[in-house]
Amino acid sequence: MGLIYTLEYQSQQGGPEMDDNSFFSEHFGYLLQTIIIFCATVIAAVWGNAFLRKKATIDYILNLQRDKRLRQAKRHLLGMDIQEIEQHANNLSQPDSIRDDLLYLLNCYEYFAVGIHEKCFHEKLARRLNQSLMILIWQRYKPFIDALRKDKNLPTLYSELENLVVRWSK
Repeated sequence: MGLIYTLEYQSQQGGPEMDDNSFFSEHFGYLLQTIIIFCATVIAAVWGNAFLRKKATIDYILNLQRDKRLRQAKRHLLGMDIQEIEQHANNLSQPDSIRDDLLYLLNCYEYFAVGIHEKCFHEKLARRLNQSLMILIWQRYKPFIDALRKDKNLPTLYSELENLVVRWSK
């Protein structure tokens, strides 16, 4: 309030008036400093976010590799014929280790696909590390997924995984 009063009083009394050029030249250093700090903050936020997403991506992929249940499921399923696996999509009421292994495997990679879609994981890095595996899983188990979708009337089941694989296949 005092500064405003002083400027108004001085201008009424014929005192020094501030022109735009003198104000700008006197405060140029402060303006430049503010712009530099703002730009540095934006750059740090963007770089930090990308770094954290890359770290989360690597951590998740390493956890998938360490997951004993997932490794066991992959070994169990790799030796099986796809027609045999597809038969296990139906009849969810009965215990079935093959279906449970496949659902566990698909859920792990669906979660990963959702994380990529939501920008929790770094897509470019994930693609470099897991593209061929994700496409292989989708192609190999798509008949099972289609049978499961039809049987349970869930047309969007594993849709994030599907969308990711379609995008990465281009």
